[in-house]
Order: sequence, then C-alpha cells, then structure tokens
Amino acid sequence: MYVLDGNWAVGMTAPLIVTQMDPMQRIQPYIQVSVGYAGAEAQDWDRLRNKDFVPPGEPVAQELTDAVEMRFRTGARTREEADAYLAELRDTHADAFLGFLTAELHPRIERDFGTAASGHGLFGYPYGGLFGPLRLAQRRQCLREHRRGEPRRHRRG
Repeated sequence: MYVLDGNWAVGMTAPLIVTQMDPMQRIQPYIQVSVGYAGAEAQDWDRLRNKDFVPPGEPVAQELTDAVEMRFRTGARTREEADAYLAELRDTHADAFLGFLTAELHPRIERDFGTAASGHGLFGYPYGGLFGPLRLAQRRQCLREHRRGEPRRHRRG
C-alpha cells in the first residue's frame, strides 16, 4: 500500500500494520510505503504536495487563494510562503509524480522486497485522494486499488 502525504499520514497509518497479527481480523500481510519528502524539502511538504498531487491544468479556486491570503494576514504564513504555496498550485505536475511512482518507485519495491504480482494500492487524503483518479485515467495498472480519506466537516450551531 502506497500512502501519499507520508510526512503527515505515517503517524495515522503505520500503526494499522499491527492488525496483521490480530487473529480476529485475518488480513493478508502487506508492506506500507509512506511517500513523503526528506531533507530540506520535509519542512515544505504541505506546499510541495500541491505540485505532485494536483493534475496539470487544474484551476485554483478563488476560495483557496482567499484562504492562503487570510493565513498570510493572520501571521500563519509569511508572504514568501503564501506566494510559494500558490505558485505550486499554478504549476502542477501530478503526471510526472505518477510516472515516478509507477516507473521508478514501484519497480524498486517489487525488486527489493519481492512483493506480490497484484493487489497493490494507493491511499491519499484530500489532494492525495484527487491523485487517485489521475492514475485511473492514465491506466497505470500497477496501482489498481485506490482509497482516499475525506476531511471532516465541522459545523457550528
């Protein structure tokens, strides 16, 4: 199972691997590959994921631009951070990232860990969830399963 947003999701998804030992929940053993950013890029994971998970040409909603600007006005982001965040959304390359997953990472995992010939999947949350249909549209067969999480919606009143 390839888990996108590895910098953020690994804390939630890695503990699930212990269910392989649960005699009441018989599941097939699996390998979880948390895909994230390392080194200096790790601190910018929330910005870089925009470029990697959003399909090319996807329009940037005005509501999102407004939300980023509000984070700047409230001091949650610097002007430089806000501009970089929006720049990544205006120049997206999910197709290239999908190519990396299917042509480089997946073959390496297969070779190094001797994984099964089928049953590979992808899990993503918000933009990572948007990434899954791109995989289907491009008919990348090595990642046949797709699961996505949805953000909680909080209501007042």
